[in-house]
Amino acid sequence: MTRFSLIIYFLVPIGFTDKTPDNQKIMNGRDAHRGQFPFMISIQKLGMRKSLCGGALIASDWVLTAAHCSVALGLNMVLVAGTINSVKFDKGYQERRVKSIYYPGNSSGPGILNDISLVRPNKRFTRTKFIKVLPYQRCDVSIGDRVLIMGWGTFNKSGEMAKILQWAEAKTNEFDVCGGDAPLLNHSGFACIRGDNKKLTMARKGDSGSPGIYRGKIFGVVSMGISMFSYGSLYTKTSPYHDWIVSIVPRNGNGEEMRTLYEAVSSFLIVSSFAFPGLL
Repeated sequence: MTRFSLIIYFLVPIGFTDKTPDNQKIMNGRDAHRGQFPFMISIQKLGMRKSLCGGALIASDWVLTAAHCSVALGLNMVLVAGTINSVKFDKGYQERRVKSIYYPGNSSGPGILNDISLVRPNKRFTRTKFIKVLPYQRCDVSIGDRVLIMGWGTFNKSGEMAKILQWAEAKTNEFDVCGGDAPLLNHSGFACIRGDNKKLTMARKGDSGSPGIYRGKIFGVVSMGISMFSYGSLYTKTSPYHDWIVSIVPRNGNGEEMRTLYEAVSSFLIVSSFAFPGLL
């Protein structure tokens, strides 16, 4: 069996010379419109205007992202909300520095990477029409579930980042779609995400930490994958870290009443009109 190396989808911010294939973004994604995903956070490095990772605003003062993003950037991380343009920020954007970063600890078993983290900004984000919270709730996905993916991943051979937030429809697949011959990984901690064969959609380099959404809830964050066209991407599932997340982040979104995060819609694939009724 041919073996490939799984790579972390973090874009090195300085001295990056990797020749990234044209498909290295949210594959076959489309531009998001402002306000479509108001919980999305562009994670950047102090002094740069380039999205290096993504994150989700799960409370006014908590951002959920991948651990490898937080480790790489540390307190040099800048959190940007309220913009779909990661270079020329939209009017009304808000920018925060980092107060603290939380990790779930060392690996708790073979192949468990714990590639998830919680970032606390130095000041709460003020909620507006374009900045809203998607409160965390436990979410599990099964093979075949249709999901939404999003991010500001790279999209050309020079490693240029997508300036406008991209999103796409995809689904949960068997692990071999993401390179199932990775014996060192505990498959139960990851979800393999890719679109169907007619229109491949997947996360790529620079999308790290960006949330995957299932029925209005966050099922995982972009972690790693094989940098080849046909393979999907691995998302760190949130469900194994449920107890850890709720032990840190208030269950009710900083004192506000928790609302139902998902309401049935006639067609999940009509995403242009897909609503997040649980946004606060």
